[in-house]
Amino acid sequence: MKTYTKDPAATLDYAIDWSARLAPSETIAASAWFIAAQGASTNTLAIEGTPVSAAGKNTVFLRGGAAGERYLVTNRITTNSSPVARVDERSFIVAIVNT
Repeated sequence: MKTYTKDPAATLDYAIDWSARLAPSETIAASAWFIAAQGASTNTLAIEGTPVSAAGKNTVFLRGGAAGERYLVTNRITTNSSPVARVDERSFIVAIVNT
């Protein structure tokens, strides 16, 4: 699983490119982001603003987090596939470090 580092004071964008997983006429009909802390800190990593979805790529802006903590960030999508919509998810780790 991919791990990114982020300073607690930074607000940065992270993206998942789904385009290689989509069929030629398939699009992302719904997208949701989830954050799970892997430690016990009360300073949480949070979504800033509204996530963006364009051309099969979903982007989220993340702020905060506690130095020394790691967070599991997951993007779950539902496609417009017919007759049954496909649901998939991808995750990455954000490690918070003072830089």
